[in-house]
Amino acid sequence: MLDTNLKSVFLLSRAVVPSMIRRGLGDIINISSLAGKSTFAGGGIYCASKWGVVGLSGCMAEDLRERGIRVSVICPGSVATEFSGRGPKDSSKVLSPEDVAHAVEAIVTQGPRSFLSEIHLRPLRKP
Repeated sequence: MLDTNLKSVFLLSRAVVPSMIRRGLGDIINISSLAGKSTFAGGGIYCASKWGVVGLSGCMAEDLRERGIRVSVICPGSVATEFSGRGPKDSSKVLSPEDVAHAVEAIVTQGPRSFLSEIHLRPLRKP
């Protein structure tokens, strides 16, 4: 889980950042989770990996912003996907993948003088 959720973010960023630095612009958008902001029973490794993504994203944002590269992190709550690992969900009480895509769109359409550093995305109704 650490390799998938955290190490892959580090390795991919390390691969693309040099070309972004040469161009003097770019957006890196990492997907964490609200579990990267708070914990839950039995979620030790998952929460740790998502906390790591939040921390890595924040450090990258500070390191790269002067070079014109914006680094953002989206922390969605429960999303209705086949990867959620839980039973059937009431679709009115979870996020859809399109909700997360909308947050990505908000980040990439920001004006050139600002960036959304962190978005907490929650379903309107509590599960």
